Amino acid sequence: MGGVKRICGSLQSSLSSSYRSLKTLLVWGMENLEEWVEDAATFPCLKKMLIRHCPNLRRAPHLFPSLKSLELNEVGGSGVISITDSLTSLTSLTIANCDDLTFLPERLLRQNSQLSVAHLRCCTKLQSFVPDQQGFEGVLLESSLRKLVINYCDALMYIPDVRGFTSLQNLRIEDCLELETIPNGFLRFLVALKKLRIINCPKLNNLGGGGGGEMAFPSLQLMNVSNVYSISLFGKRNTLNSLTRLNISKVQELKTIPMELLQSFKHLQHLQIDDCPSFEGFGLSTIKEMPNINPCFHSLYIGDCPAMSSVDLRGFASLTKIAIIRCQGLKTLHGLQFLTVLEKLVIGAFSDDLHCFPLPNLISSLDELHILGWHALQSLPHQLQLLTTLKILYIGLFDCLTVLPEWLGNLTSLETLYIAECENLTHLPSKEQMQRLTSLRKLHISNCPRLKERCDRSGRGGPEWPKISHIQFLRID
Repeated sequence: MGGVKRICGSLQSSLSSSYRSLKTLLVWGMENLEEWVEDAATFPCLKKMLIRHCPNLRRAPHLFPSLKSLELNEVGGSGVISITDSLTSLTSLTIANCDDLTFLPERLLRQNSQLSVAHLRCCTKLQSFVPDQQGFEGVLLESSLRKLVINYCDALMYIPDVRGFTSLQNLRIEDCLELETIPNGFLRFLVALKKLRIINCPKLNNLGGGGGGEMAFPSLQLMNVSNVYSISLFGKRNTLNSLTRLNISKVQELKTIPMELLQSFKHLQHLQIDDCPSFEGFGLSTIKEMPNINPCFHSLYIGDCPAMSSVDLRGFASLTKIAIIRCQGLKTLHGLQFLTVLEKLVIGAFSDDLHCFPLPNLISSLDELHILGWHALQSLPHQLQLLTTLKILYIGLFDCLTVLPEWLGNLTSLETLYIAECENLTHLPSKEQMQRLTSLRKLHISNCPRLKERCDRSGRGGPEWPKISHIQFLRID
């Protein structure tokens, strides 16, 4: 069918009765099709239509009174407009790979009040929803849209200031490289929004800015923002009372998340801040006067934030898991001793300017510790020997470490030991100290070339082999 340029009703008259009862229609792989002409009443019962790989289609039927689901994939822009111009009953819409589509038809949003799912994907010339941004400025639409996904629309510059998406629960905007603003006027009506995901929109510098008003997001549970320039959602007037997970990464201008704001997140469970070059911390200068963050908050991750010089964890008493890694400017770490329910700690890979670990007294409740070194460190932190209830220990990236300390034998509850990427490590503790680890069942040594050679089990075995030969699960690679 690749050579067909025109479909008209006269070609299908013999099948007209079948078409009247048709509920699903797929038009596929007609690369040269330019026109598809039908009588208005040809498909009165059609519920689902998919048109794929018809890049030259510019004219098509538009009267589908019962159509609920529409997918247009690799269809010409004028074809998209022709098909959607008069639709009123859509509940699901997918438009993908329509390279010359610059705007969505204006009537599409206005006329399909029952539309609940919309997905715009790989429309490389799409600039906005509508050709006349001013015509939609502040417009209140009655919309039942529940899920909106926009991704790989490289030319998309702005989301129109359309009001009234009060049913929207899931908003995803990904890989829109020219997107600059998502206005406050659009966001503040998203009272049912549960999931917000904005990924790889590097020019976005006005998320939640402009338009006035206060954004509450009373239903938002998951927020994931990555690789945008800046966000304006963290003012003192903004509340996210239902938020449970907040993931922020690669936000160039994020400097702080105020402690007062974190305390207003009554249901927050997990916070991740990753690769934010300007992030300095939580503004904890008056932390002694502040109550703890909600008791649901149990997981904190901070990584690759070079501007953060100090972390004060007072006020985070409910945390059970913490990771603070690869923060090159970190000099001090306070308050760890107050985290009495902490179970897992991942820490390290800091600046070569530090010659010792910035650790206060550790919590005896720790079950799992991952400690990462850096080039300047020549020994493990001595505080580790007090963790007599520790069950899992990971030691990695200690390039200058040559010998594991004898006090490692004090960790008598240890069940699993990982040693990784310690290129100059040659000696384990003595055989007597290794045998004190009576609970140790699993040892994994990875990317430690000198230690691997000394743990060789072939022939007579290397000098370290007798120290570990009794361990049940042993892996050396």
